[in-house]
Amino acid sequence: MNTSMSLRTKISLTVMIIGGLILLIGIASLVAGKPDSRYTLENYENSAQSADVKSAEINIGYGKVNISTGTKFEIKCKNIDTEKFECKITNNILKINYDADLIESMYMGKGDGIDTTFEITLPKKLLEEVSFTQNCGSVNIKGVNCNTFSLSSSRGDILLNGVSVNHSTQFYLGSGKCEVNSCTLQSPEIKGGVGNCSIVRSRIDDMAYNGSFGDMDITGCVLSGSTKLDCGMSDTNVSLTGSESGYGFSFDKGFGDITVFGQKYSKYEGTAGSSFIIVSNSFGDVIISSN
Repeated sequence: MNTSMSLRTKISLTVMIIGGLILLIGIASLVAGKPDSRYTLENYENSAQSADVKSAEINIGYGKVNISTGTKFEIKCKNIDTEKFECKITNNILKINYDADLIESMYMGKGDGIDTTFEITLPKKLLEEVSFTQNCGSVNIKGVNCNTFSLSSSRGDILLNGVSVNHSTQFYLGSGKCEVNSCTLQSPEIKGGVGNCSIVRSRIDDMAYNGSFGDMDITGCVLSGSTKLDCGMSDTNVSLTGSESGYGFSFDKGFGDITVFGQKYSKYEGTAGSSFIIVSNSFGDVIISSN
């Protein structure tokens, strides 16, 4: 009987030994890097008069963020690493920056970092510019009024309620869902991601939507000016408010179906209507209806 090990057996044992060593190294690193030995989580509060703030730039690596409006600027933070946090007002521009991500936060304070929260109150007045950038978490923005607005999110959920933008709007969406309720948005450019997006009971002027994989749902909205829907792989449902005769259409069909007011189209050019909707799709279906 041949007692020597086969080459396959030797390879299998070697892989098992290497895998075990990697597992032990990972466990040792986790134990050695206990959160309370590296991080100290703290709370933070600050405020400023309304006249001191004309614009806001907010960048949150990770956290649950609520942004509302009031008589002055206020911020209340819970469970943050203050070494990675900055809040200052320079030339009437409010800058809030939290440079911490989800992985770091999970190991802060024995896991309390996953409860990192930001309560931000912006002055209830017309602001020049509001920008918000988020890596992971969630954001709820309510009642903000500004000339230009930009929002970028990689993996966070987004809820906008009663936001009014006078000049230009930009959304860069990732894997989280985005909900827009009762807003007035001028010239929004929306770049969709993997997550779904819905716009409900809002007034939208000159919108350009570039879809990816997440679905778009527009319900009970007034679309004025030129609306461009480049739907990509996503399904898009549009329920229009007002008379059907008030809208003109242009369609360029891909592999998905385009259905308008109950009728399917492959290609169509229509010049009627004071508002014009331009639709193109690759694989996603597009359905346009009226209330």
